[in-house]
Amino acid sequence: MDEKRIYVPSVPLDADLGVVFETFWREIRTVPPKSRVTFDFRECKELRAAGLVMIAGAYGIIRIKNRASFRLDIKSMRSHVYEAFNISGCGGYLGICDPVLGKAPFRHDLTDRYDDVIDYLKDVWLSRIGFTVSKEVQSELVGKVAEVYANAFEHGQSQQGVFSCAEVLPEDAGLQLVVADFGVGIPHNAEQAIGEPVSGEEAMRWAFTEGNTTLALTQRYPRGLGLTLLSDLVKLNDGCLELFSYSGHSRVTSNGQSFRTVDNLLPGTIVSLRLKPDGKHYYFDHEQPSEDTSPWL
Repeated sequence: MDEKRIYVPSVPLDADLGVVFETFWREIRTVPPKSRVTFDFRECKELRAAGLVMIAGAYGIIRIKNRASFRLDIKSMRSHVYEAFNISGCGGYLGICDPVLGKAPFRHDLTDRYDDVIDYLKDVWLSRIGFTVSKEVQSELVGKVAEVYANAFEHGQSQQGVFSCAEVLPEDAGLQLVVADFGVGIPHNAEQAIGEPVSGEEAMRWAFTEGNTTLALTQRYPRGLGLTLLSDLVKLNDGCLELFSYSGHSRVTSNGQSFRTVDNLLPGTIVSLRLKPDGKHYYFDHEQPSEDTSPWL
């Protein structure tokens, strides 16, 4: 049996996720079928939510597509890297730690469990966000993030389901939520909807256009991918929203939004959302604010 050792890169707070994904998935694509794969962490000095989701997804791809055996070299891990696996619940999923009791920051969904996702987003993500929102904004915000999950199940066509991880970042840097599926990707779905080939940049622009979706119009998910509202919040909050899918990459910050065509970074789609604890209260402009609120939209 062939053996393959993959050196896991660091995924620090200020990581260029595009570079990380490109480097890591280039190695994953070289895994021979029915081989024995070891993830070595000696070069990994820090591991954030995006890295945990990346490793969990690679674990599934190696087992399902490559039919290879897989192990994590725990001895090569720094103590805080192991602790990231442990406290997130990702280590329990991968079998290197005890499962986390209660609602863990890391979750893996094989089916569309809408109510569970809504509870997770409210209790594990939004409750720790560092600012407050009106009930209407909360409903819309959680619903829009839930649409990211829904789209992955509806059209991701992934055998692995959806991976996600929420993390409170150090030094008041905010809260990050990463959601990923390793299916056919947004460029494929955009081409199916448009009816002709599109570049990665064109696919990203399509995904961020309000109302564009390959989802059937249902009562539960009435509009698109939910990216427009998230983009507006990120720009006001000085946060960051990034979307990676095969040859497409988009990044939204308070400085604006970029779309570009890149080398195939990864198989599937990863959404990374970072919001800052600015202490503000967000509400829609048609709502009646209280005296201590700051307007939004």
